[in-house]
Amino acid sequence: MYALGMDDAQTKQGAPKPGIRDPQARKMAIVSAAAEVLTEGGQKALTHRAVARRAGVSLGSTTHYFDNLEDLRQAALAKLATDLESYLDSVENVVDASDRGFDAAIELMHEYLCDREQVRATVALFNAAVTDADLQWVALTWSQGLEKTLSKYVEAHVARALVVYLDGAAIHAAIRGHICSIDELRTTVYALQGRAE
Repeated sequence: MYALGMDDAQTKQGAPKPGIRDPQARKMAIVSAAAEVLTEGGQKALTHRAVARRAGVSLGSTTHYFDNLEDLRQAALAKLATDLESYLDSVENVVDASDRGFDAAIELMHEYLCDREQVRATVALFNAAVTDADLQWVALTWSQGLEKTLSKYVEAHVARALVVYLDGAAIHAAIRGHICSIDELRTTVYALQGRAE
């Protein structure tokens, strides 16, 4: 699925190297870091200092581009929403282009559950969303968007059950560090559809 706030290469490769003056890249690194901090800890965790540390930039850089936390928070939420839409579009495109039908979606679900970083980010988002209304919106957008995407291939109530199952499987994987095999996942998904594998 999707590691919210951790999807761009800028974050994974770190902030621009000191001495390289690329204001746009530096600003995007700050926004990406803010999205990560927000999804992991909610509004209370979002500070200029925490974002600067995560982005690998000076505190002055964060306050230069975002002189108040509300502007930084809004930029982070906008990034999360944009990345989320892009990811859901890519899932839909992969499944639409596949000749394996819904089995392609099952494979994507399994890849997601196998990606510990993505699973941890998703669970952190769910946890933070419990107390942060803006993150509740992001988490609901994720669930509803995935449900809508899956509804193209299965009945709406089945898509809803699949999303609930995946959310639970993600929490299970994050806590236990164990995921089901692709065959077990396929059997469960087929059972939720009311049919045998």
